Amino acid sequence: MPKVTLRQYIIYFRNEDEKLLGETDLPYMDISVYQKLFKIDSDNPMYDSYPIGQLEAHFFKDQFDYEFDLEKCCYFFEQSLP
Repeated sequence: MPKVTLRQYIIYFRNEDEKLLGETDLPYMDISVYQKLFKIDSDNPMYDSYPIGQLEAHFFKDQFDYEFDLEKCCYFFEQSLP
């Protein structure tokens, strides 16, 4: 059976009214990297939403050149089946 690659993405909302502004797909990265970043146990498949703060924003900026405006928007890392 072929291995399924999960969809990994950032979803973001406007702080002012919590309106969904969009989603941005990320290049696939091994889940262990995200487990370490978000301090999640290695047996957790991370199918929840994980808030992105300053520390995580720096990681995504360094890895993917992704820009954040944490004053205007709230961001979350998510992954799901494609």
